[in-house]
Amino acid sequence: MALPSTGLITLTAVGSEFGITQPQTFTKLYGKAAGIPSSGYIGLTHFYGKSNAFTFTIAASAAQPNIRSLATAAGWNGAAPLIVNITAPLINSLDLGSTAFAGGITLNVSAGTRIGGVGASMSGGAGIGGNPGSFAFKTRVPVTINNQGIISGGGGSGSAGDGRFVDYNTTRTISDDGYGGSGQGFASFSSLTVNGQGFGLSATRREHPGAVLGGQTKPWAIGGRGGDGGTWGMGGNAGSGITDYGGSYTATGISIRAAPAGAPGPAVDGNSFVAWANAGTRLGGLIN
Repeated sequence: MALPSTGLITLTAVGSEFGITQPQTFTKLYGKAAGIPSSGYIGLTHFYGKSNAFTFTIAASAAQPNIRSLATAAGWNGAAPLIVNITAPLINSLDLGSTAFAGGITLNVSAGTRIGGVGASMSGGAGIGGNPGSFAFKTRVPVTINNQGIISGGGGSGSAGDGRFVDYNTTRTISDDGYGGSGQGFASFSSLTVNGQGFGLSATRREHPGAVLGGQTKPWAIGGRGGDGGTWGMGGNAGSGITDYGGSYTATGISIRAAPAGAPGPAVDGNSFVAWANAGTRLGGLIN
């Protein structure tokens, strides 16, 4: 907590803020914060409004920013409490890692900021389920978050539709199945491009590859449409079981059922480590 900006201020209070043990002397306080002399005259008025915490701002959009490295480059000593103001429009996949911040860390996420995950890629192929989206924020160390913005996992992709077969004599024709659409989110872990929700594709028609007897028509089959991908923090949609077929055939049916759609990426992976000063908008699950 910052020292008072006006009025009474004591050497004891200053020493407590900066972790100086008794006896407290001004020489132990040289250069403890910006604006405090490193030599020569130093007085209590130099400490008005000062704090032991180190504060820096991430103002430019970034993919997988390394908070520890950025803070160190900005002048953090590795021990002081760290306050990070995130005002950038977009942050792709923020991971605090598993090494604790000695003095603690607080993230202030501004109202105009989205911390988001990577959207799941399109999925398809007979019996293939959707792909899960990725996390937006991950931590294995204690952190306080004041979220005024949006923290959203990547959308899951839709699953492929049902497959359909038709038999003609001894030949089986198996349809394509429609691919599931991709999930909304960043294009990759290194990208700041945001892809929108992808829509499922319709299956293409497959015909019996050989000749048919006179007067009969080519057997054909079409699989189900793929499911749409999920938006930020939402799972994908299941592929369709509505298939079609026709022509001359001896048997028909579903070849492979559509698998489950992709799960949403979590908004937070490591929620048990987070103290929420303000939850704000979180899209996607909270994994402890």
